[in-house]
Amino acid sequence: MSTPEGDRRQAPRVSTDLQGTLGSGEAVTCNVVNLSKTGALAVSSQPFDEMSVVQISVSVKNDDGQSEDFACEAAVVRCAPRPDGRHDLGLYFTAVPDAARAVLNRIIESGSILPV
Repeated sequence: MSTPEGDRRQAPRVSTDLQGTLGSGEAVTCNVVNLSKTGALAVSSQPFDEMSVVQISVSVKNDDGQSEDFACEAAVVRCAPRPDGRHDLGLYFTAVPDAARAVLNRIIESGSILPV
């Protein structure tokens, strides 16, 4: 299977506009721009070292209007400065609990997300 040059993703991404937290100690607010079964793109005001391990957490509403949390461990595989002074963070999920995997699968399958 070939992929477009420069795009090494192995799983399709779902565009999002979610606010979450990211960190390896004191958490910082981030915007999650997209999600896949294997990772995410987040935008943060603070840079993170590449290959550092962080916790990412977001809350979404399910079809019944109830809040569900997605939280897991991820490795920062890319940290790139943006013109606005923030940083694009490419994240690869390294440890996803079963409950979080179920929430993530529903997000991916629905193709749409309702922020809390």
